[in-house]
Amino acid sequence: MKFKYNNLDNLLEDTNNQLQAHCLELVNHKQVLQNRDKDLVVIKAQLLKQQKENKHSVAKVVEVERIIKKVETL
Repeated sequence: MKFKYNNLDNLLEDTNNQLQAHCLELVNHKQVLQNRDKDLVVIKAQLLKQQKENKHSVAKVVEVERIIKKVETL
């Protein structure tokens, strides 16, 4: 009878250790995903800033082209 209890205790301990290891793995995965989310937010902000700068540059190029056409027609 004691042998069965030892096996049962060992089984419960092993199962508990496996669950703890799995929980730690999930916590690590969650942290990785949170870090990626933060990185994506930073990248999105950089892209929006770059888009704004590009629009400004395009507007300048269009204005310069208009001026060149006016000068050419004179």
